[in-house]
Amino acid sequence: MRDLRFCTKMSRGLSLNLNRKEWLVRKGLTIIEIVVVVAIIALLASIAVPGMIAARRGANEAATRSVLKSFATACESYVAINFDYPGDIASLTTPDPPYFSFNLSAHDQNNPRDGYWYDVSLATGGYTVVAEPSSTNTGSWDYRILTGSILQRRPSAGGTWQDF
Repeated sequence: MRDLRFCTKMSRGLSLNLNRKEWLVRKGLTIIEIVVVVAIIALLASIAVPGMIAARRGANEAATRSVLKSFATACESYVAINFDYPGDIASLTTPDPPYFSFNLSAHDQNNPRDGYWYDVSLATGGYTVVAEPSSTNTGSWDYRILTGSILQRRPSAGGTWQDF
């Protein structure tokens, strides 16, 4: 029988003759090749992950501002019909149709809404809602909305409230 030989070119132009059995055994990857692939994947992940976290933080902040504006609109609509601000959150969520579709004050301590905790303060003369991020990965600003739909923000580390 003839010995089948395969010729593989190496990077320096040299050739390495392998018979069929040797070639079949050599099909796997070496440890160096695996380490290089893992290093490339780790490098790509280290570039992509911070961008994804920043995008998620921006989306959480936009969703929080939207929730606060919707809440203010619900309170102002309530005033237009009842001539006074709601005294409790149930005044906004229980009518049919509701002024506001979910209860911000009854949030689950383990599950913030869009990465933010909400503190709702309703009184006969107005409302204040403060939204704080649950961690630094979910938001970098505290937001609050005051009677008259005045939206403000401040850095999560503290500082003065600024109109937004």
